[in-house]
This record gives sequence, C-alpha cells and structure tokens, in this order.
Amino acid sequence: MKDFIFELQKYFHDILQSVDPGGASYTDNTISTFEVVEWFRNQGKNGGGKRYQVENSEVFNRATINASHVYFDNPTSSSVSSATALSAIIHPANPFMPSLHFHISFFSAKNKLGYWRMIADINPSIPFEEDKNLFLKILKAVIPCKLLSVALEFGDKYFFIPALNRRRGTCHLFIASLDDDLLRRAQVGPEPVAFCYQNCQELANKLAKEVISLYAQIARSRLCKFPLASVTVDAWECQLYYHTLYAVQVITLDRGTTHGLLSHSDNDVGTLGSLPLHIDLALLKKWAVALKNSQGILLERVLHTLLQSCPAASILRGKYKEDAYPDFLEEGPMSDNKRHLESPPNKNYTNFTQTPFKCPKKHKKYILRLESCSRGNIAEIIRNFYRDYPEAVHFQANMDMDWWDNKTALFYFLTFI
Repeated sequence: MKDFIFELQKYFHDILQSVDPGGASYTDNTISTFEVVEWFRNQGKNGGGKRYQVENSEVFNRATINASHVYFDNPTSSSVSSATALSAIIHPANPFMPSLHFHISFFSAKNKLGYWRMIADINPSIPFEEDKNLFLKILKAVIPCKLLSVALEFGDKYFFIPALNRRRGTCHLFIASLDDDLLRRAQVGPEPVAFCYQNCQELANKLAKEVISLYAQIARSRLCKFPLASVTVDAWECQLYYHTLYAVQVITLDRGTTHGLLSHSDNDVGTLGSLPLHIDLALLKKWAVALKNSQGILLERVLHTLLQSCPAASILRGKYKEDAYPDFLEEGPMSDNKRHLESPPNKNYTNFTQTPFKCPKKHKKYILRLESCSRGNIAEIIRNFYRDYPEAVHFQANMDMDWWDNKTALFYFLTFI
C-alpha cells in the first residue's frame, strides 16, 4: 500500500508540474517547481512521509502533495494500527482557476478488515458551471452510482459552514468508509457503471488519476482564457474573500486537519498546507464574531496570534513585489473609497453561468501572508484550544458515521430486491 501511495504522489507531481509553463517531469532531470520535504513521526519510529510543496510560483499560490505512512503503537488509544494517505491541496495564483482538494487513505484496522476513505472537491474563487459539470461527469464515470449519491450528500454535509450558511466549494465527494465488500455491493444494480472494480485500491487509483488529469485540463483552459496579466481587481477581490473562507473552514471545522494536529506535531506545516498564501485579517475578524460557539474563541486566538507573532512585513505594505498580485494588494490596508465590493460585478468576465460569491460589506483590508512560521503558530493554537475545550470537537464539520453506515446499508438491501 505504501508503494502505491508514493507512486501516485509522483504521478500528481508530474501532472501539476506540466501545468507550470517552465516545468516538466522531474524524471527528465529538469528542475522541479516543487520543493521536496521529508518528515518523520516520532523520529521515524512510527513512520513518516514526504511532501512536494510550492508557493508563489507563476501558476500556484500554494500547492502541497503529501504522502505518508504512519503506525499507531498504542492499542488503547486507537482502533487503527497504521494509516497510509495521499493528500493534495492546490491553490492557484490565478483567481479564475479553481482550488482543488483531494485525499485518499487506507486504514489498517485492529481485529477487522482495513478500509478506505476518499475525498475530492473542487473549490473555485469564481465559479464556472462548466467546471463543476466536468468534475461531476468524471465522478459519475468512475464511482458506482449508488455509492456516488451517498458520497456527494455526505460531502455536502461535511463542507458546510453553519455560521456563514454556505459551503466551501461547489462539488464535494466524500467516501467516509469503504471496503471491498461494500464496493462490490455498490456496483450491483440496474444502472450500468462505466468501471467495475475488483477492489478499492483499483477504484482509488482510477479516481486519483482522473481527478488530477481533469484539474490540469481545467487549469490550462483558464490560463489561456484569463492570463494573469489581464485579471481584474474584482477577480482578485473574489479570490481573497474565498481564500479567507477556505482558511476559516480548515481552522475551525476540518476534522482531518484537527485530528492530524492532535496526533503529533511532526508535520504541522504540511498538515496546514491547505491554508492559502494570503488571507484578509479584517474579514477573519468579522467571521470570528459570527461564530457564536467555542469555534469563535479558536478563530479569535488565531487572529490575535497572527497579529502579535508575525513579522510586520507579513502584512503587505509595498513588500513582495514578486507576488503574482496587482498593485492594489501591495498597498497593505486599503482605502475605503474604491477598493471594496459588496457584490463583485461580472461585466468584466466571460463564461459566467452563476453569480460570483458575494464579498462582505466595506471594511479596511489587512492582507496577511501566511508563512511557514504562521502555520506552525496556528497548529499550536489549535492543539492548545482543544486541550482547553475538548467538547469543541462537537462543533466541527458534520461527519456522522452512523448516517453513513445506515445509508450504505441500503446497498445490501437493494442487492436482494
């Protein structure tokens, strides 16, 4: 399983590298856009992993491809003996390209068969209905229809942000638990399935390769239609808003991120690789107030620490001229008279089939660049917060495994009718 995951990681790297104008496969002895970082769990005694990461390149705002294989040696604290996973998070530099989150993992369980988890979601700053439809088309071609309907519903529940009454992303696949027997039963039925799989690993391989290949196709198309030099201020506003929203979901709701941070501190920067490069601190403050439960306390702690511990240069004030952002983001705090949009107009765009996400009411923008040290600080805040408020895990994203088990139990029933 470990070899399979790390080979798939190489495949992801090569596909993403091919999207970068100056990039090619690292197997061709060319210089990769991505930096390679190895990390070890408990100094290697419990496994570890390797990640490819890049930020502020011509194509990527921030992207991480993390592969890991870790062991759990405390029989009383976990029902799992080992976990092998691939997680990829891609935030593009161009606001017309969508972000992508993809995750597959295999858990070797104690006293029972191992099981898989598979997640794929597309997250645009500026939505295009055609991208969502292409993504759904791929999922329908790869995932058995009975399994797909349950996984899409579970994904919509998981990526919902109650305080803001909206979801992160436009299409969310979340297969919470899958073994070979469940997969076999999900493929039985009157509707034809394009692919019938012998086992879950075969499905995971197909899903991973189809999703990342589709993303590369969408990315190249967007780069051709909307070159970076022609992107409008309105589009950058949409991206900054959405990247801040993405950060809020990751910090306060994402159970996978929280579980990883509470399990160990050996890969904090990688675990929080899903955070985009820039966020709007004023907007973060506004949403911290909107979170009425203990998650609001968590977001306030993050906000306070970012303001206190980050170097002054991290709040953009004419710095970072190399950034792939226009001048208006390099001014730091923005003036109130012309830099704010309650609802970005779409008159400068083409191919819109739905209204862009609404930006908040006017406020001064303080744009923070999340360096590695910032992610390390946030990781420690999250760990300390859940030590202080262990009950707060109940306010995280909806991951009702009883619901999942009841829904997938229908596969067994439908097999015999």
